[in-house]
Amino acid sequence: MEEIGVLRYKLASRSIYALELIERLAATNKQVIVSLGQWKAESLPTLPLNDVRFLYCVSQYPADVEKYKMDSVDFKTIHGV
Repeated sequence: MEEIGVLRYKLASRSIYALELIERLAATNKQVIVSLGQWKAESLPTLPLNDVRFLYCVSQYPADVEKYKMDSVDFKTIHGV
C-alpha cells in the first residue's frame, strides 16, 4: 500500500487486537480509521497511532437496530469535536 501512495489506512474490527499490524500502521505515520465492531471494552482502545479515527460498527448480521441505541451515542464527544 505504501508503494501506491495510500493516504490513510482502515483497520478492520477483526484486527483490533493484531498488535504487529497496528505497529506497522503506526510506522507509516498516516491516519488510521479503526472499526470497533470486535472491541469489547467500554472505553475506546489506546493504540500507538499518531492520527486515529474510530468507526462505531456492529459485528452482528443482521443487526438488531433497537438493541444498539444509536441515539444514545455522543459522537461529538467521541471524536473530540
